[in-house]
Order: sequence, then structure tokens, then C-alpha cells
Amino acid sequence: MTNTDSPRSRVKLEVIVRSMQTLTQYVDHMGDQIARKSTAVDNEAMLEEIRFVSGVVEEVVQDYALFEVQRTNTQYQRMREGMTRWRSPISS
Repeated sequence: MTNTDSPRSRVKLEVIVRSMQTLTQYVDHMGDQIARKSTAVDNEAMLEEIRFVSGVVEEVVQDYALFEVQRTNTQYQRMREGMTRWRSPISS
């Protein structure tokens, strides 16, 4: 987060961090359930939650990566246009 100047990037990264925290909590909870010898039904229910949150993590990371690629491409295009104008002779 410290390396971005984009408010939208920060928001997307915050969503990723929160999703990862939730996933970590669910995995830890599953470990606790297993240690307490919980029922298969309880473990399967928690596993479904873990799968769901894993899907959310994958989705938000892909969304962030696509956003950054598009943002970088826009910056590249601006720089390229600036270089083209700089190199072009001014016609009178």
C-alpha cells in the first residue's frame, strides 16, 4: 500500500487484506475444530466457507492486478505521447 499513489488501488488492496484475514481466521478455526475432533459435518461446513473465501480472494486479487495493468498502460500511453510530441519538430 505504501507504494501506490492511487486511492482506488489502496481500496482494492484493503479489500484483499481483509479477505486474506478472513481466510486465515477460517483456516485457523478449521484447525481448532479438527484438534477438538469436531464432526465431519462441521468440518465440511467450515471447508465450504474456506472455499468461498478463497474464491473471493482470487477474484479481488485478479481485479486488482487487472486494474494496475490498465493503470500502468494508461501511464505508458501518456509518456509515449509526451515523447512523441517532444521529438516531433514544431511546424510553423
